[in-house]
Amino acid sequence: MITVLERLVRAALSGVRTPWPAVERRLPEPPADPAALFDVERAFWFSLTLGAIALLAFAAVLWSNRRRPVQPADAGAPLPGPRGGDDDLASRVRRLELQAAASGDYRTGCHRLARLVREQLRQRLGLPQAVARTAQELAALEPDAGVDELLFALRERRFGRRAPRRHEFQDLCRRTVRTLDAAGGRES
Repeated sequence: MITVLERLVRAALSGVRTPWPAVERRLPEPPADPAALFDVERAFWFSLTLGAIALLAFAAVLWSNRRRPVQPADAGAPLPGPRGGDDDLASRVRRLELQAAASGDYRTGCHRLARLVREQLRQRLGLPQAVARTAQELAALEPDAGVDELLFALRERRFGRRAPRRHEFQDLCRRTVRTLDAAGGRES
């Protein structure tokens, strides 16, 4: 007894038409000239066009990622000025603001401003370990003076995806002076 599958295989091998036209397959005739399938001039222009598009895409990526040369900023550099009263705090913050404006690197300015805030907290509020504490710990020690909000704002600007802009850094500097003046005035 011959199964349907055997019947199809025999029909395909023998070249005889099958009783089912949907199963029958015919191969196309081979081209007379194989060179007609591949046009060298057309392939050249296609490759040249793809290369130009890739070059333009590469140039666009370089253009979008361009930056001004960054001057090396020493994050461990000593903070400007001597240590003293509130006027000294305002002048130190102002110097930090001018340094950041001169270099154009406001993220490093935020790092230095955060160091200054922690140093001032340690000196003025009697927190001996202020430099080693986290923002949450400092906020728990000083919740009323707005120090917690200042520390969190500084953290957002220092570690955010986008570098802070000039006006944002200036706002942080003004806020630092106001907040630390309020914290120092409340404690004394």
